[in-house]
Amino acid sequence: MQHSKKARKKYIIGFFLAAGIFCLINAITHNYPFGTVNNLVDDEYLQYVDFFCYLKNVLNGTARLDYSMGKSLGGNTMALVGYYLTSPFNLLVGLFNHSTMPMCIFLITTLKVSLASVTAIFFLSRRFPKLEDRYAVLLGLCYALSAYSIGQSDNIMWLDGVYMLPLLMYAVYDIVQQERYAKLSQIASSSWTPSGRKMSSILATVLVEASDSTKIGAAAAAQAAQTMSRNASKSSSGVQYPRFFLGRLLRASAAQRISSSEKFSMDTPLGTYRR
Repeated sequence: MQHSKKARKKYIIGFFLAAGIFCLINAITHNYPFGTVNNLVDDEYLQYVDFFCYLKNVLNGTARLDYSMGKSLGGNTMALVGYYLTSPFNLLVGLFNHSTMPMCIFLITTLKVSLASVTAIFFLSRRFPKLEDRYAVLLGLCYALSAYSIGQSDNIMWLDGVYMLPLLMYAVYDIVQQERYAKLSQIASSSWTPSGRKMSSILATVLVEASDSTKIGAAAAAQAAQTMSRNASKSSSGVQYPRFFLGRLLRASAAQRISSSEKFSMDTPLGTYRR
């Protein structure tokens, strides 16, 4: 029982430290909601806020999940929903209205970054059981608040992959240890995270764990790598290079200021959310 409480404590500490530091970064850069700099930049302004307002309409029963007249002249929305809106965190839009959607996006971003710290601590603690808790928490914070996470905080769909990756890596480690290679294909299709990056990360993890394991030889490692390579070639290969924290600071300083009287609204399901 004492060990269980100690384990929970490091996860709680990692979660709230990551959330606090992320909020501090936004406060230093005067980003919304701590300042007057708009937190909706790039894809968040051009796409996500409209999509989230559309999802809000779906949850309210005022829009259909499979079709929307707000999409150009009307069109099927299943591909849009499947690609952009299937993260479980997106259900939080039901607690906000259109005018407070920027706050909803900030909350979802903060939760994803904080959860990434928790999953990283979980992986490090399970993969390296001799690692002290304080170092696991520190490394988890470094992972969750990496340049990639900060840079992609305006493209929050990619942040799902950040908190999922440590779980996938631990699953690969467990599979390699137990030589259950048939389950690798299940891991490869286990989440909605970007396929190209996920497959590349799983492949790299398989190679590292296989080379480190005393249970399997070079032939098994090569076979696993070949299987993952075939799956990776079939998946999406789009790669976006991480944008660093300095870039976010520069964008923030040049972003349009939000006046206190400015309102956010969306009159139709898609495409009308603008400053």
